[in-house]
Amino acid sequence: NRIVHDLKNPNTTISLSAELIKKKADDPKVVVDFADRIKRSATTVLNSLNNLLDLSQSENASFRLNAEEIDILHILEQAKNNFELIAAQKQQTVNISCNCSSLIFADSVRLQDAFENLLSNALKYAYANTTVYINVSTVDNDLLIEFKDEGQGLLPEEMSKLFTKFAKLSAIPTGKEHSNGLGLSIVKMLVELHHGKVWAESEGKNKGASFFIALPVH
Repeated sequence: NRIVHDLKNPNTTISLSAELIKKKADDPKVVVDFADRIKRSATTVLNSLNNLLDLSQSENASFRLNAEEIDILHILEQAKNNFELIAAQKQQTVNISCNCSSLIFADSVRLQDAFENLLSNALKYAYANTTVYINVSTVDNDLLIEFKDEGQGLLPEEMSKLFTKFAKLSAIPTGKEHSNGLGLSIVKMLVELHHGKVWAESEGKNKGASFFIALPVH
């Protein structure tokens, strides 16, 4: 029911915005405003459907990763490009840095889903005119990917429920974006399928947050 409700809201926005554009086609400002609303809502629907697909497939006994040698940096650049327009709406920037080999044996499609969920969250809950930093490094035998934002931060009591389905947290989207409550649980599931770990760190409210993915290097 929660997912159906989350999909209905953006669809209603798309329908109403399209109607208003038809009525106000001679007003460029109105057209641009409601076109942006349509774009944001369409992105919400796509993210929700991708999460549902990942969740459904993971519960299938025949689900398998399609692992091969991939370049993590290339996948992160793809994720950045996919969210370029979304970041621009709040004048946010995404900075990727890597100080090590970014080759790993993994499923590129599943990892891109995980990365895009974390990037989406970082942009969604961070303030306008801020930067999301994606840092890639190696620690022991793991490839470590950090998504660091300059947003609302996390409370200590929220850490234990971060990666559970439909977790209620104190942070709210800063640009009226929608959240289906599945993103972080999907990230955890996809990372653990790769025998990796995911966790978050924050110094507290309004001090930003870092989400980490550690993947074993084979």
